[in-house]
Amino acid sequence: MLSVVLARRDWREYDQLITLYTRETGRRQTVARGVKKITSKNATHLDVPGIVEADILPGKEVDYLLAVQPVDSFIRLAGDWRRLCVWNFARRLVEQLVRESAEDHALFELLVSFGVYLNTAEQILLSAADSFTLKLLARLGFSPELENCAACGGKLVGERLVFVPSLGGLAHWGCLPANTGTPLGSIPFSEAQAQQLRELLTHSWAKCVARSHCPEVRQAISSFLAYHSEKKNILFQWPTE
Repeated sequence: MLSVVLARRDWREYDQLITLYTRETGRRQTVARGVKKITSKNATHLDVPGIVEADILPGKEVDYLLAVQPVDSFIRLAGDWRRLCVWNFARRLVEQLVRESAEDHALFELLVSFGVYLNTAEQILLSAADSFTLKLLARLGFSPELENCAACGGKLVGERLVFVPSLGGLAHWGCLPANTGTPLGSIPFSEAQAQQLRELLTHSWAKCVARSHCPEVRQAISSFLAYHSEKKNILFQWPTE
C-alpha cells in the first residue's frame, strides 16, 4: 500500500518500529525485522524521504513490514537541511496528532503534496511549517475561526483584534469578558496579520509561503497547536532559521 514513513525507532537488536501513514488505512505502526542489518534491502528505502509501496502483514499483536519499494523519492529534500527540517517537523506532527488506523485519503494527499512542494520549490521559507500546521489542524477538525468573532459571532471588523486559542480563533478586543481578564495565550492582532493567517490556511503551498510572516502569526499558530494538543502531552521543536 502507498505509504509515507513518519518515524523509525530501534526495537530489539536488529529490528525497528516503523510508523507509516498509509493511503488505505491511515497511521500504522509496524515491525521491520532485521532492518538494522547491513544486508537489509529495506533500510535504504526507509531512509530517504518520499512515497513508498509497503507490504504489511497484519499480526495478532503487531503488524510486520515485509518489504518496501520506492515510488517517489524526495532526493532534493533529503540533501537540504532547511527542507529536511520542515519535512521532519511535518511528519512528526502527523505521527503525534493523528490516531492510529484512521483512514483519511485527503490527509494522505495533504502530506504527500507538502513533501512534493518541499522537494521541488526553488526557495523554502519556514512559514511552510506554519501553513502545514494550520491545514493539518483544520483537516483534523480544529480549523481556527478567522472570519467571524469567536466571542460574539459577528463579522470581524476593525484593527483591534485578538487571537484567543481557547475561543477557537480571532475575536474583537471589545467582545472579551471584562471581568475575567485577557484569556491565557491571547495575542493582539491586526487585520493585516489576520489576513496572513487566512492565506496560510487556504492558499496553495507556493502562494501561501511566498513571503515571510510576522512573529505574531507564528506565535498564534504555535499557541493554537499547543492548546489542541495539550492533553496529548506533545512537545514540538518548531523549525528555526
